[in-house]
Amino acid sequence: MPIWDGYKAAGEIIKFEQENSLSHTPIIALTAHDDVDSKLASKEVGIDEFITKPFKWEEVYKVLSKYVKPQQSASLDIDAMLKTINNNKVLLLKLMKYFIENVPREMENLESFSQNGDADSLKKAAHKLKSDVSNFRAGKATGVLREIERLGGAKQLDAVPDLITELKSEINNIIQYFKDYIEKN
Repeated sequence: MPIWDGYKAAGEIIKFEQENSLSHTPIIALTAHDDVDSKLASKEVGIDEFITKPFKWEEVYKVLSKYVKPQQSASLDIDAMLKTINNNKVLLLKLMKYFIENVPREMENLESFSQNGDADSLKKAAHKLKSDVSNFRAGKATGVLREIERLGGAKQLDAVPDLITELKSEINNIIQYFKDYIEKN
């Protein structure tokens, strides 16, 4: 960086937050220096995480997922779903009930494949579940499943358990939304 190094920049950010009573913004160092002194210096100035180059995207995702919290409500577009099924609310309710009954089992399969290191089955299961989830325009869950499917295809499963944890939360939100929707309709 032309004026400050990363340590100085991190210190100034933290100082600014403290002086203005702001909540802390996580600071992640991305550096080629993979030595003990650099890691200690990072911690001393308040840097939260330390990623060394060359990095793997799974590592970056894993670190970022510690700080980016899942949305509290399911990211669904029911109106768009209704349009694709000619505003057939009876069919919509059947699809929601199918989702509630079957997706938890599909999630268990996904988790089992991840735990067993079965990348091919994981990829296939993520693809199938992605189809079920994307029917409801659940963008966040679809995106997570797309990444799990990609990682399964690449046989890079290190970040998958964290993704599955995130996905479980989103799926639970969707299921709760569907239960509430069914009850009201």
